[in-house]
Amino acid sequence: MMRNMTVAKAARLLREGQLTVSELCSSCLAIEDKYNAFITIDHDKIAAQVKASEDRFRKGMSLGILDGIPFAVKDNFSTKGIRTTCASRALLDYVPPFNATVVQRLLDQGGILIGKTNLDEFAMGTTNVVSEFGPVRNPWPMDDCPGESKESYGAGGSSGGSAAAVAAGLSLVGIGSDTGGSVRLPAAWCGLTGLKPTYGRLSRYGLIPLASSFDSPGVITKTVHDVKSVYQAIAGHDNKDATSSRQSVESQDHEIEEYGKPLAKYTIGIAQEHHVTELDKEVLECWSETIRKMELNGAKIIKVSLPHSYLMLPCYTVLTCVEVSSNMARYDGLRYGFRSSTGETTDEVYGYSRAEGFGPTVRRRILSGTYFSLRNNRHRYLEKAQKIRRLILDDYENVFDSGVDMILSPSTLTTAALSNSDNDMIDTLQHDYYLVGANLTGMPSMAIPIKLAKNGLPMSMSLIASRYQEDKIFHAARIIEKEFNFLAS
Repeated sequence: MMRNMTVAKAARLLREGQLTVSELCSSCLAIEDKYNAFITIDHDKIAAQVKASEDRFRKGMSLGILDGIPFAVKDNFSTKGIRTTCASRALLDYVPPFNATVVQRLLDQGGILIGKTNLDEFAMGTTNVVSEFGPVRNPWPMDDCPGESKESYGAGGSSGGSAAAVAAGLSLVGIGSDTGGSVRLPAAWCGLTGLKPTYGRLSRYGLIPLASSFDSPGVITKTVHDVKSVYQAIAGHDNKDATSSRQSVESQDHEIEEYGKPLAKYTIGIAQEHHVTELDKEVLECWSETIRKMELNGAKIIKVSLPHSYLMLPCYTVLTCVEVSSNMARYDGLRYGFRSSTGETTDEVYGYSRAEGFGPTVRRRILSGTYFSLRNNRHRYLEKAQKIRRLILDDYENVFDSGVDMILSPSTLTTAALSNSDNDMIDTLQHDYYLVGANLTGMPSMAIPIKLAKNGLPMSMSLIASRYQEDKIFHAARIIEKEFNFLAS
């Protein structure tokens, strides 16, 4: 029942009285978490939220489409009275006194916080195997799906827990953070729709930072319609976030035409730099098929160039590591979080607390960022990376200024990697090749599931548009979704 349950369908059943909030949430909680998707589930808080929602339905005072809908939140978003660990020993027992804005807005709409989900430690990872609580496993291939292999695959990172929870039916909505593809990659590997909106469109207040100029909250659901519903509920200016956009959130409901050319008003760019040797052959064929489908629906397809694409991953690595080294300085073992029992002087407490509290991936990025930002190294790394980021932004803006509405690419080079695959930082970053551009430029991007590969794993395509053009993505993605009907897979 829950595997194909969508927000729209559940909301209709709740509205018509064919399903109760208690039955819906109980169905989610009854599913065994074989995927290690959750870190914390607070049953008492769930029961209180369910009761309040059912009381509203009984009185005919539903708060809208998200009232009674279970949602899961990545465990780097602050939740009042519920521990928020960042999947790290450093924050193992930290309980925030407030809610992140995106969490509060979902609660204000009547959503049911079903649990806090697993992630790579402090969101630093691509495969979701770097966690104090162990790796997250991908629900795909599903038991009833054809495929050559039933091995265990990774859910993708760093928001793998949120994606696995939605794919397995443990929740209908997943909230994650996207720094370099961390919402869209797990959505792609788990056969889901994942949105990273324009930077500043969703408030970062209460999101424990990784790299502040890259981080963006994102949404994972089974359909484009569901993503849009959640996005509309949580988007908008927030006085508590200095980077929050004041631009109004405008939305247009596009009817999907049964006949005609619904994409005729769009020009879709295909970047020549996205044709790389590492791209899996099946994914390449899926990309070509998606292009043909978009053409049949009226889209104009043209070749474009993003000449600095080869520099995106090195640029991203330098800049995020520098921001990590700054943001992680607050974890000193004195004010909050893990404190080592070893050490007598203040400096020793600092050192031991950080050495014992952080995993190797976090320590490596802190050290790398510190090295890149040293006075003697700044001009070779940090300043050069900042200039390259500007060139990458110019590349995308030049394409969109030329009349292109969106760029279509695969979401990932391959289908999901094996869950026991190597977690080498450089190798795993390659999975983000098509995704980091949206974070470097602050532009909106969405991963859309297309079809299953021969191994029974999902293949996904990605759309990116100019800033504040989420509505274009929603419309085009719904047409793609209708053409392939992945949910029926």
